[in-house]
Amino acid sequence: MPSTLAAPPLSSLCATRLRALDDFVDRVATLDYCHDLARDNMRGYLAARGRSYDSALWYERAKLATFRIIEHAGARVGFISTWANRYSTPSLHIGDLQIEADSRNLGIGSLAVAHIEGVARNTDCREITLNVFHENPAAALYRRHGFEHIHFDGDKIRMRKSL
Repeated sequence: MPSTLAAPPLSSLCATRLRALDDFVDRVATLDYCHDLARDNMRGYLAARGRSYDSALWYERAKLATFRIIEHAGARVGFISTWANRYSTPSLHIGDLQIEADSRNLGIGSLAVAHIEGVARNTDCREITLNVFHENPAAALYRRHGFEHIHFDGDKIRMRKSL
């Protein structure tokens, strides 16, 4: 389904870049920023299910992930984390794509997904996978980028894009 929102001006997206977590001097504080953004963005989805955010689990999984911090107009506005999938098909899994509320609908999420697709192709991955709560508007973003619904567990949609 096509978006009814107008595309942001190219000059707006040119002000966006992704940086590796290791590029930051304040790596621990930057990782804490990622944690806090994920926790805050996921709070409503988890509360609707009678669950709370598990910070210990997030930090444990973060040890295995590669983080790219999304900056727009010189400010941190989100992050995307990935890891190599454990399945037999070489693939990359998007663990988190989190954008600050006031930076959504600017094309930043699309830029991050396209960046990760390039990373996956350059590392000989055959697919990208992710999980998203079924009511999360980001599911539409992933569909626009060619991700297909492959499994629904009643809580989340598992999606895959073949490369």
